[in-house]
Amino acid sequence: MDRDRESVWAMARRGARVDAGSTEVTEEAVGAFVTAAGFTHPLFTDPAVARERGFTSSPLPNQAILLIMGGLVERSGLLVNGVRALTAYDAVSFTRRVCAGDVVGLHVELTGAEPGPEPGLGTVAARMVATVDGETACVAIARHVVEVPPA
Repeated sequence: MDRDRESVWAMARRGARVDAGSTEVTEEAVGAFVTAAGFTHPLFTDPAVARERGFTSSPLPNQAILLIMGGLVERSGLLVNGVRALTAYDAVSFTRRVCAGDVVGLHVELTGAEPGPEPGLGTVAARMVATVDGETACVAIARHVVEVPPA
């Protein structure tokens, strides 16, 4: 653990809130995700179908929004100091479609810290809210196993 940075455990204990930045979703990123993940639904693979359904650019599969949220958290440095593993997403809801050209922003609130499965470890919960143009696109509770610094 980096002794010069506050631990995720300590940040969660005080209920830290962080703007984790933003990223633009490009056509190339949508295509790469759809291809790599093996999506076959025509909404994602046939631009004519997407246009027929009212989309002016390629829609992103909702699962990819969680990956974007994870990447923004990583780049923010928030969940670095002492995090061992992401263990769960709870209460995930998708409330707005994200498409190529959208800029996804992320706000994170560390909402809890509980003793973990073994000495020296704890579980931290983070409420993550992804937005596009000020509208909520996805809300998820992420749980991580983290190192608990000695008292």
